[in-house]
Amino acid sequence: MTEVEVSVTVNGASRTLRIDPRMSLRDLLRERLALAFIRHDAFQCGYCTPGQLCSAVGLLIEPGPSAITDDLTADPPLTPGEIRERMSGNLCRCGAYVNIVRAISEVAGP
Repeated sequence: MTEVEVSVTVNGASRTLRIDPRMSLRDLLRERLALAFIRHDAFQCGYCTPGQLCSAVGLLIEPGPSAITDDLTADPPLTPGEIRERMSGNLCRCGAYVNIVRAISEVAGP
């Protein structure tokens, strides 16, 4: 693939580089500019969204106990703790859990 020339300014320093046009900003910063402070795929926020949506829909339409439910014979209320437990299989690296729990609580209603 033909490289392209890009100009970036990071921390006040301007740089012009030739890169593969498929290179992500994260990779440019990590690999070409050696900025090691970027970790946990911070520039790929939204990567977990499909899994979060599927899990949220599942827990809203399939009531039942989870590992933290006290009474396994009852349909537990969707408390923040219950929602977090049921969503725990989806790893979100951007820290959106607080808003995800709030959104599910809002949709679930009282």
